[in-house]
Amino acid sequence: HMDETSRLVNDLLASAGTEAELLAALQREESQLRDVNPENAAYYLDFLKKLKEAKGDEPLTFAEIQQAIRDANAQAAHDREVNALTAELNEAIAGGDVEAMLRLLQDPRLRLQEVRPENALIYQVLLAQVQDAKGTDLLRDELQAVINNANEYSDQTQALVEGLEKINTAIEGDDSQALQEALQTEAVGLRSCIDECAEAYHERLKEAQAEKAAEGDPSGWTQESTLQGHNYYHNRKTGAKQWEKPEDFTGKSADLTRQEIQKILTRVTGDYNRQKLLEANEHVIIHLQARWRGILLRREHNQRMQYLREQKPHVVKIQAHLKRQQQRKRYLERIGFLKANEDAVVKMQAYARGWKARKIMNIRKQFFNDHVAAVVKLQSHVRRWLAMRDYRKLIQAKKPPVNTLRKFLHLLEHSDQDFHEEMEVQRLKAKVVTDIRTNKELEEDLNVMDIKIGLLVKNRLTLDDVVSQSRKLKRRGAALSSSSSQQGGHGLKSLSKENRARLEAYQQLFYLLQTNPTYLARLIFEMPQTKTTKFMENVILTIFNFASNQREEFLLMKLFETALNFEMKLKVDKLVDVITGNPTVVKMVVHFNRGARGQ
Repeated sequence: HMDETSRLVNDLLASAGTEAELLAALQREESQLRDVNPENAAYYLDFLKKLKEAKGDEPLTFAEIQQAIRDANAQAAHDREVNALTAELNEAIAGGDVEAMLRLLQDPRLRLQEVRPENALIYQVLLAQVQDAKGTDLLRDELQAVINNANEYSDQTQALVEGLEKINTAIEGDDSQALQEALQTEAVGLRSCIDECAEAYHERLKEAQAEKAAEGDPSGWTQESTLQGHNYYHNRKTGAKQWEKPEDFTGKSADLTRQEIQKILTRVTGDYNRQKLLEANEHVIIHLQARWRGILLRREHNQRMQYLREQKPHVVKIQAHLKRQQQRKRYLERIGFLKANEDAVVKMQAYARGWKARKIMNIRKQFFNDHVAAVVKLQSHVRRWLAMRDYRKLIQAKKPPVNTLRKFLHLLEHSDQDFHEEMEVQRLKAKVVTDIRTNKELEEDLNVMDIKIGLLVKNRLTLDDVVSQSRKLKRRGAALSSSSSQQGGHGLKSLSKENRARLEAYQQLFYLLQTNPTYLARLIFEMPQTKTTKFMENVILTIFNFASNQREEFLLMKLFETALNFEMKLKVDKLVDVITGNPTVVKMVVHFNRGARGQ
């Protein structure tokens, strides 16, 4: 049974078993383990784990398990006892019972270190502060930390008091250097203490000590306030030091406190620094003398002013003439400056007006953005009203307008005749574009023919050249007519793979040039002014198919818009440039509307 119990316990520890599983294994009737307390299950598990970790891979024996149970029971009993003492100690701290608190702090069962009976009162104060801040009972580690802090605090206070006693003893003597060394003690922490004022410190501190000794307390107790606001009492005569207030303390000690000494040091050092400042700033005294001379001069000036007041009418007339001359000079200089910078002034005014207009527009735009829901609703109502009005015209009028019919054309029935008519319109549009291109080429050839006939008349060209040009013109006309009649003879199927890829690349190129007008807009201004009309006729109108349908007409208008914006940025610096300049895009638009559309 012992081996079985050892095996079960070792298996539970190896498989990280729970407290309940370990307790069940220990309480088995066959385990033969003694003193197993269910309340100490957590202690059993902790002690056995530590023992197993110490032994490594070796299993625990029955005797080791029994000893671990006894040790765990002893530790649990000790912890419960410590918890009870800690709870009692927290009640004493909360109740302000210093004697009970000190007795519990010194209890060896709590194992608290460095508990000093002379610091009982400061222990009570600091422990109560920590307890109030935490809101719950303090644990043993927290109690030890507060005790350590209180001891350190008490040591610092005692060092401060010893330094003050040393200073008061040195004040009573005649050695200023010894007093200076005492004042510079680090534990006292006095400021504004310099060696140059050692004798002055001694003299003033001795006077202050004599004034306090006249009405001092014979008991010799002195109260010193620490930086944390606690009171500490010491007696230089007897050497006693304590936190508790003595019964015979009257508050009238002959010794100087740290605050009184610091006040005297600050005043003496300030007087010394002020004297040195006056000596180092001799020019300030000179300045004061200059001020006095200024007073005398102002007195003379006031007398002069009195004379001028008596002659005020004449003075005013002279000043008026001088001011007029000065103002006229400044005015003429300003007018000359503005005339010399007329362009900059006009530009600044234009910027100012533009900024004002943009501000009004932005305010209006912001108003619409803030009320976009209302604007959309109004627009929808207006569109609805217009649609209802056109619909009523369509169903009520005998001869509705063409615009109304166009809007509701998609609602009407389509027939085969409508489809054939639409196809015929598209065919006629394509034929018109082809005829336009043919006419353009024939016009160019005709112009060449006219030039050659003129040269023939002037005997600068032979008759054979004219005849060959005429034959060439006839052949081109015949070829164009035959190509238009035989348009269906060749198609995409007759193209090779290489030519088809080239055709697709050209299609993508023309699509990009149509949909992104930036390229052609920049190209227009890279060409000479004399070739823009030729470029318009040969390239742009050809790419946009002479605006034969709505899509191509829209894309051509977008090109004109982009080019016009680019020209405004490139050429227009002043508003007058729009009138006096030579706008390229405007000429192209006029040429397109007059020539390309046959107007």
